[in-house]
Amino acid sequence: MPNPPFRTLWIDYLRSFITALVVAHHASLAYTTFASFNKDAYILSTHPIVDTHRWIGLDIFENFNDVFFMSLMFFISGLFVLTSLDKKGCLSTEKPYS
Repeated sequence: MPNPPFRTLWIDYLRSFITALVVAHHASLAYTTFASFNKDAYILSTHPIVDTHRWIGLDIFENFNDVFFMSLMFFISGLFVLTSLDKKGCLSTEKPYS
């Protein structure tokens, strides 16, 4: 049986954690105190679904996530750019779905 490719376990855990954090972030948007829904002008709404039961603790969770998780996702993706360029080159003619 061939050896599996080398993987860095902490990066896999970090990617899984940030993915779960993004799902939790978007799931909790309906319950923040700043959520609003405008049925006359949908584009002015903050979210497509807004619940009447709200909790300020989710405002803190949302604000904490907004500070770092997009930059962390770009950092994680940047970790794989160099190895991808080394493996395929910058002008790869290989079709990804063939």
